[in-house]
Amino acid sequence: MAKARSPEGPQLIRGAIWLLIFFFFFTSASYAKTPVSVIQSTNTSGSALGVQLRRHSNPQVVIDNGLVRVNLSNPGGDVIAIRYNGIDNVLEIINPESNRGYWDLVWNKPGDPINYDKLQATQFRVIMEDENQVEISFSKKWDISLGDSTVPLNVDKRRDHPGIYLYTILEREEGWPDVDMDQIRVVFKLQKEKFNFMAVSDDRQRIMPMPDDRASGQPLAYPEAVLLTRPIDSRLRGEVDDKYQYSCEDKDNKVHGWITDDPPMFTSTHYAGKDMKTAYRDGEPWKKVFGPVYVYLNSVQATEEFRSALWEDAKLQASIEESRWPYDFPQSEDFPSSAQRGTVIGRLAVSDPYINKKLMYASYAYVGLAAPGEVGSWQTEVKGYQFWTQADNRGRFAIKNVRPGNYNLYAWVPGIIGDYKCDANITIQPGSKINLGSLLYEPPRDGPTLWEIGIPDRSAAEFYASATIVVIGFTPKEKGNKTYEATTWKVIFELDNVYQNQIYTLQLALASATLSEVQVRFNNEYDSRPFTTGQIGKDNAIARHGIHGLYWLYTFHVPSYKLLQGKNTMYLTQTNNDGPFFGVLVDNGFVQVNLSKPEGLVTGIKYNGIDNLLETENHEDNRGLEGTNFRIVTNHKNQIELSFTRTWNLDIQGSRVPLNIDRRFIMRRGVTGFYMYTILERLKGWPDADMDEIRFVFKLQNDKFHYMAVSDMIQRIMPTPSDRAAGKKLAYPEAVLLTNPIDHRLKGEVDDKYQYAVENSETKVKGWISENPTTGIWIITPSLEFLAGGPTKRDLTCHMFTGMHYAGRDLNTKYRNGEPWKKVFGPVFVYLNSNARVGDHQALWNDAKRQMSIEERSWPYKFVESPDFPPPNQRGTVLGSLRVRDGNIHVPAQFAYVGLAVPGDVGSWQLDSKGYQFWTRTDAKGNFVIRNVRAGDYNLINMGILRYDPPRNGPTLWEIGIPDRSAAEFFVPDPRPTLVNRLFMESKTERYRQYGLWERYTDLYPKEDLVYNVGTSNYTKDWFFAHLRRDEGNNTYKPTAWQINFELKDVKPTRNHTLQLALASATASNVQVRFNQGNASPPHFVTGTVGKDNAIARHGIHGLYRLYSINVPGNLLVKGRNTIYLAQARAESPFFGVLYDYIRLEGPR
Repeated sequence: MAKARSPEGPQLIRGAIWLLIFFFFFTSASYAKTPVSVIQSTNTSGSALGVQLRRHSNPQVVIDNGLVRVNLSNPGGDVIAIRYNGIDNVLEIINPESNRGYWDLVWNKPGDPINYDKLQATQFRVIMEDENQVEISFSKKWDISLGDSTVPLNVDKRRDHPGIYLYTILEREEGWPDVDMDQIRVVFKLQKEKFNFMAVSDDRQRIMPMPDDRASGQPLAYPEAVLLTRPIDSRLRGEVDDKYQYSCEDKDNKVHGWITDDPPMFTSTHYAGKDMKTAYRDGEPWKKVFGPVYVYLNSVQATEEFRSALWEDAKLQASIEESRWPYDFPQSEDFPSSAQRGTVIGRLAVSDPYINKKLMYASYAYVGLAAPGEVGSWQTEVKGYQFWTQADNRGRFAIKNVRPGNYNLYAWVPGIIGDYKCDANITIQPGSKINLGSLLYEPPRDGPTLWEIGIPDRSAAEFYASATIVVIGFTPKEKGNKTYEATTWKVIFELDNVYQNQIYTLQLALASATLSEVQVRFNNEYDSRPFTTGQIGKDNAIARHGIHGLYWLYTFHVPSYKLLQGKNTMYLTQTNNDGPFFGVLVDNGFVQVNLSKPEGLVTGIKYNGIDNLLETENHEDNRGLEGTNFRIVTNHKNQIELSFTRTWNLDIQGSRVPLNIDRRFIMRRGVTGFYMYTILERLKGWPDADMDEIRFVFKLQNDKFHYMAVSDMIQRIMPTPSDRAAGKKLAYPEAVLLTNPIDHRLKGEVDDKYQYAVENSETKVKGWISENPTTGIWIITPSLEFLAGGPTKRDLTCHMFTGMHYAGRDLNTKYRNGEPWKKVFGPVFVYLNSNARVGDHQALWNDAKRQMSIEERSWPYKFVESPDFPPPNQRGTVLGSLRVRDGNIHVPAQFAYVGLAVPGDVGSWQLDSKGYQFWTRTDAKGNFVIRNVRAGDYNLINMGILRYDPPRNGPTLWEIGIPDRSAAEFFVPDPRPTLVNRLFMESKTERYRQYGLWERYTDLYPKEDLVYNVGTSNYTKDWFFAHLRRDEGNNTYKPTAWQINFELKDVKPTRNHTLQLALASATASNVQVRFNQGNASPPHFVTGTVGKDNAIARHGIHGLYRLYSINVPGNLLVKGRNTIYLAQARAESPFFGVLYDYIRLEGPR
């Protein structure tokens, strides 16, 4: 059969022009005042001649809004020129004017060869024109006199607000000749010398070959595929170029830059074939509006990242366009406004009693309205309109902006076989809102599952062959000389019993088929009467690098006499040349990992003879950020990288966090583990959100992993979940007294996850160990750049990327006023190790620390494929030296923490969770090197010698504590003997981790509060580590006031002193300071209510750092004995209080 070709050859469509399915909104005030004009002209230079109604030969229509100028042929409606950003014409000027920008259509009469028809108009008219908008129309009427020379359609091509919007109305009147219309598209052929970079998605962007490169290349199996042998850009040499490699699904096609030979498709039979209903018979009338789509042009100043900037701007514009659909400006009565459309809402559940006796939510089901038809008929329907959404995790859906008409509701549920169709016909009227209530899908099922292969998600993506994975499956067998023979796969399975005179069922779902026949036989490879699909499919997904086409489901009823007790073999034969069945098991020889698809949840980790390190009693989808799309980013003999994404849009507002999510997994050859990272993104204009906690979690087998290791000191046997459930609950849910643990050695101990919290700088490696077999699983964090709050931020030792623990709401986790944001969390390394010696925890811990050092030296990783993760050669270094000048003392800032964080006030890095931070420590001479810094704006920008002048107003008269942002040097009491954690009993540095120390203040100071005498008291023994309230019993508490007594030899009433008061943590506290007047009202100084750290309840020794420099007038002090009263005035909770870091009184200068 003849193939449709453009008369001028293949379309090579290039450039930084973004085709958006949705409209453009001008935000620049300077441009908003520029009126739009329409000019009928014979001047091909495109200069504005004013509106001229005269017609000459080859006239043009010129549209100009001050940003973009577009020349169109009149009356044909072809786009001749687009002027923008100083380029007179972004289209290929060496092409004829009729071969630069146009709509076209592939069609044929039944049984005739294929025709290629450009949609040339014969009439031009202005629909509307004012200073804000112009809509013009290029139309053509078909009549019988045209015969077979053109497709029997009425055509109306419209262009709206120049920028430019395009839409076309195609119409067949009743009684017109039969025709097939296989392809409808719009084409722009851009200047090949200028536009060589293509962008389809965040990770499909690249320099592309020139037309001459393809012409000189080596042809491959079909014309679209070429091996580049002598490209102009030598970096492309040896690569294959094929337009089908860059195809994508309709839902992923909202924005893209130029695409070689693959312009935006409105109707196409690619990946579906002639099964698509593109045939029009028996005089069938038809009318459809294609678009509007938006041709968006953008530009930025030349920088190293200009391509990324253009792409990010185009994505932002796509989001804006999407939020305003359906547009209110098209003038055609065939394009209904939002008020003329309707909404359908409902909830879909799944009933499959063999999976769950209760109804299940149709989580993330695809639910849509399409023309009435059979179950699944929406796949092949192109004549009508379709409206789709994705349900939330509870099966709720809302289909908005539906055109008036008659529809059926269809759905399919990821993870469930088959298609759903609602029996009721749905009629949409303007403004209607239809609530379908609760709908129930009962998937095909005749009995319990005996075994299964694959994931029922309408894709073969989980079945992939690689040197890094084990493959189960087959491909067509080549015999040579381009001839092939049928291939047969075997599925071997065991049956404990075969029930005679019963019927078994085989459910066979195909993700694609191309001229194939699948025959199924049981226990007889040569059975003359197999089950068969018959010859099916014209998808051609294999040749076109697709992972699915149309979905086919076959239910074969298998009589029991075909089966055997014990071992059985099922034979799958693909009788024709091509058959896309692939099986997959991800395995690099050391570790095997199973992930759900498309959610991206880790459902299994196999290592060291343990089939699954994860808790198999838990549901596979036991919480988490789930993807809705899966793809393979890269796959070669040394590495595979997988991506699980979810894209947010306004249709799901309120049901999911407004984030684009891309969760990545990397497995490498020869590595006992795998890498994980996540890219989170908010686009400008998205709804407000608070994201208080971002983490990932592995729930390990309860009966195997009992030993935890966080640091050299914090390691121990841990209780099981059942131990905690049987224990005595304490002051809050996380704390439990173990009363009857399985391991009797734990009896009488307190278990509380907060006892094991550590600082970011100490969380580089942590994990759990199983004793039988001795196996460790570790989370290694080679860099802190993506963690919140800097190196001293404290958090739990599950893997927290962002968390408010020990900081509270002061941590900046709020996104307001449409704030855009994007951040890469990770990669982190999930490392597995083992040892033949049972119970040798220390060997595994030492090995994990050794691996941590290897990972740190390898950072930043070179193998990460995301462009959002810069490799080492795209990062920078800051060198310098820091010195301290404190009065007359000038010393190096020895072992200081020095870091880069987003610009802000002094100390603001403590509260930052949105940006990246890069920290190091100085050496003994104050020198520092901060390496591998991402590009960006950071506060530490000076290099050379930096000087720090700490707060100081006079000489030190006395001091309490050490200024190290911690209360660890102060007195920490023993816990009550009935509330201990034995791990910390002998440790002087970790004693503060014990439960219930907030009650010990009342035990030690039952009547009178703490008094500290400068010169005789010792802060390590006499200064309680936390300033708390006194417990009066019956859940009532009393504020407390501490005293600091000190002597002054001389006081000048006119000279000021300074009290430096540094807090290591505060929780809903108000510290009042008085000098020599314990009842002074008002107090001489108050902090006001500060802090949400909650460090006291969570066994912390610090939270956020706060420093108060308090001016003390000399008339408040006396010669001789003085007293400072420190009162913590709030006592509503046992956990309210402060941890002091350091207190210093300074004399006058």
